[in-house]
Amino acid sequence: MIKYYLNNKDSFYSVRKSYTLRLGKKNGTVNISKENKMSHNEEEYHLDSSKLLPVHITSNVVYEQLANTGQIVFEVTDACNLQCTYCVYRELYTDYDKRINQYIDPVKAKMLIDFLVEKLQTPSNNSPHKKVTVGFYGGEPLLNMDFIMDIVSYTKQRETEYLTFKYMMTTNGVLLKKHLDFFVKYDFEIMVSLDGSKENNAYRLYHNGKSSFDTVYENMIYIRDNYPVFFSNNILFNTVIHSLNNRQEAFCFFQKEFNKTPLFSSVSDVSIRRGFEKEMNALTAPKQSVQDDELEAKMEKVMEFKYNKIEKLQRFIFLYSGNVFYDYNDLLLKKNKQLFISNGTCIPFSRKVFMTVNNKLLPCEKIGHQYSLGKVTDTGVEIDCESIAQKYNYYFDLLINKCRGCHINRQCPQCLFGINNLEKKPVCKNFFSKQTSSDYLHGNIEQLSQRPELYKRIIEEFTKI
Repeated sequence: MIKYYLNNKDSFYSVRKSYTLRLGKKNGTVNISKENKMSHNEEEYHLDSSKLLPVHITSNVVYEQLANTGQIVFEVTDACNLQCTYCVYRELYTDYDKRINQYIDPVKAKMLIDFLVEKLQTPSNNSPHKKVTVGFYGGEPLLNMDFIMDIVSYTKQRETEYLTFKYMMTTNGVLLKKHLDFFVKYDFEIMVSLDGSKENNAYRLYHNGKSSFDTVYENMIYIRDNYPVFFSNNILFNTVIHSLNNRQEAFCFFQKEFNKTPLFSSVSDVSIRRGFEKEMNALTAPKQSVQDDELEAKMEKVMEFKYNKIEKLQRFIFLYSGNVFYDYNDLLLKKNKQLFISNGTCIPFSRKVFMTVNNKLLPCEKIGHQYSLGKVTDTGVEIDCESIAQKYNYYFDLLINKCRGCHINRQCPQCLFGINNLEKKPVCKNFFSKQTSSDYLHGNIEQLSQRPELYKRIIEEFTKI
């Protein structure tokens, strides 16, 4: 019997082939044959279900992340010149602060910059040279262009030989042409939200109900034709998949019009307001795709590691190989092999610090505002690392019994803040039963066995997820 093993550092998964190889020798010739195909009822996978124990974080861990954070993001304004149907700040959702068309306080924003720059210069920072990204988010950030220009100027003054800043922005693209020279000058990376063709983009509307597509499309054509290098290197597109589009149509549109491939995202299904469930279900189901093997082959070739099936496969290898390390410290230092609950949950501030227009501090712009971890007041930045650690540990303890019953608990992709009813009766959409886990393993192993070149490419060429 041939067995293949995937080591996830804590346990082994054994995947058995559905045949036995028989070797025979006759007249000096070795013959190999397959025999004894197993019944489909025979269990194919063995899962080591050793107990999962909660691993608590400490205040020192939180402080260390603050001292090494690589991104500061500001909610520049809660105002927006569009009212997109699926916007997470509209009536479909419940987990955001009231939107009253206000602008962020630049004085408090600079307090946060000073606070984090001070932390970046302490011994807790483990990078001799640090490049920090400053991001601008909304609402629509271009409605508060004065703030963006002010913060860029301020951070440039704070640069040193060891600390530099780069800039990015997420925008609907309506006002982008007006301020383009500034963004080119400071080499901004700009993420433009566009869902494809005019038909695909019909949920992205002005307040008067008219489509925003023509304005955004014309702005993109202008940038492409007049700033080709900037357009090629600095303009990215994000496409939300919903009932008016699908990946195939969006891919074809962006390839034809801009020779680009968008990033794909989904309509959020967290914290849906009661009574809007049917509307949400109708909104989130993608437009039916057509069976087109030639198009799928082209998408795979162009998108490579971002192609949906390969992206899932690389995550599978990433989580199960046992040979993936997040940094040099992870590689060289022996650590406790037990993981925090959910690999999809970041340690607080390990990736970014997000400041809302109401001066709340969060670890990410995708998290509900009720989960604030600190705030900026008139007198300074208030972050209690001990309180944050206790809050996370409370969530870990709350979820542990549910996670113990999940068959991918050590490879979980779920952010705990994306779990509905987190503080009451948590419902995880990524819970895996034994059968679901078996199907997941089987599907990925079959894909690898049919296309071994994918494994080789992912291992040799891919460096991060």
